[in-house]
Amino acid sequence: MITGYVNHGRTSDALQVFYRMQEEGLQPDPCLCSNILKAFSCPAHTFNGRVLHTRICACKCGSEKIIKIALIDMYARCGSLSDAQYVFNTCFFSDKMTWNALIAGYACNGYLQEAFEFLQAMEKTGCKPDASTFVGMLKGCASFSVLKIGKLVHHLVLEFDCDFNFFLCNSLINMYIKCGSLDNAETFLKLTPHLSKAVWNLIMSGHIESCCSEKALLLFQRMLCAGIMLDNSILVTVLRACSSTGTLSLGMLLHSYVLLGKVKRTSYLMNTIITMYSQCGDLEDAQSVFHKSNAKDAATWNAMIAGCAHNNDFDLASRYFTRMQDEDMRPDTITFLCILSLCCHMGNLEDGLYEFNTMTQSHGIFPTFEHYNCIIDLLGRTGFLLKAADLLYSLPYIHNHVGWMSLLSHCKLHESKDLGNRCINHIVKDQNRNASGYLLMDQVLIHSQHETEADNLKELRTGVNAWKLPGVASIEINDRFFSFHVQHVDNSPCSETDDKLVRLKLGMMSCGYLPCF
Repeated sequence: MITGYVNHGRTSDALQVFYRMQEEGLQPDPCLCSNILKAFSCPAHTFNGRVLHTRICACKCGSEKIIKIALIDMYARCGSLSDAQYVFNTCFFSDKMTWNALIAGYACNGYLQEAFEFLQAMEKTGCKPDASTFVGMLKGCASFSVLKIGKLVHHLVLEFDCDFNFFLCNSLINMYIKCGSLDNAETFLKLTPHLSKAVWNLIMSGHIESCCSEKALLLFQRMLCAGIMLDNSILVTVLRACSSTGTLSLGMLLHSYVLLGKVKRTSYLMNTIITMYSQCGDLEDAQSVFHKSNAKDAATWNAMIAGCAHNNDFDLASRYFTRMQDEDMRPDTITFLCILSLCCHMGNLEDGLYEFNTMTQSHGIFPTFEHYNCIIDLLGRTGFLLKAADLLYSLPYIHNHVGWMSLLSHCKLHESKDLGNRCINHIVKDQNRNASGYLLMDQVLIHSQHETEADNLKELRTGVNAWKLPGVASIEINDRFFSFHVQHVDNSPCSETDDKLVRLKLGMMSCGYLPCF
């Protein structure tokens, strides 16, 4: 019964039954104690965890190794490393499993230097680290993007000739990806033969998250050449890359593969296909997939509404939003975020404020950081800069860099230098190397004809070494990708890309746009 309560997250009930069990003279076994300790492995339950620790120590099995490991893990997950260290120090034994629990606890709380020192101490005691030891360390390095220690751990993996099992290989790749070292992650494709689908998928996902979707598509081609068969997770990843790059032709090919029945048509996969079509500008096919979907969940409706928002079709988004509620599907935070984003993009203040109030008052949804930032952006776009600033000051979020950056961008349009100064002060307070903030403020000062202050700002930016990597765009020509940024084209025949860009420019101008290139 206790294990059942624990597995269903009913910690209070589990604790009550555990106490009753002891009051009736029944002694828990080590496995039961270990299971109930897992239920209190979060900061909110630290106090109850300590009380439980005291009760367990009074049991005959309180000194068992499995309980000591569970206690170290519980305290580490609660963020109470001093308690975890105390339990470790009171162990009559320090074997591989107790060392692993302590090292993983410190690493996952961001104390990576201390964790690495424990790893070295473990080795000095004659206890050889294994794959589990390194996996715990690498998870911490990935979570906190500490590449230097991650590389040291990789070196130790090679030094100890550790078995490269699935979990260790994935942890190393994930660490390099999360630390932004994609080249190191890709070396595993060359050094490790017969990689699993999961590893290919992990590396492709890393490229997408690092805004390198073109490389993800190239890796997909290599994966197919290696004889790896497609599954749902691979398809979702490649469809995401198609969405990012606007590669409609490949997206349609993958959709056809799904229609042939080669994989299971899960709701998540079909939602990703809807998103792919809408992101590529093909709203008609996105609607076709949506209407043919047999099991529409909230995420399906959100994908369709977001697709309408992406294509600036407010009326269609509103109709789907209304139909969603007519079919007894409850809108969630994502639904309203899609609607608010569309209102913001179109500068529709009245509808945006109405939907925001409806979300809180009629649906009982508490606004998140993203919802408030949509309203701040909307107020800024429509010229209500001071109201946007007042809203920012009233929010409980201390470090709302997105909101202040959004407001600063509108200060440029409305030439509000004083408010711009307030924005940049908030931005650089905690992110003094935020190059985008300096660039926006520089434009505000130039537009308001304060060249001297703009020069001073450039000196300040140089002093803190705040430089921004140039934005990279890509274009597909004859099934080939070409990446380029301002005044530069990479690895491409200039005439080919230039001709394509000229045609795009003429097309934009025919639609009323005035491109600056």
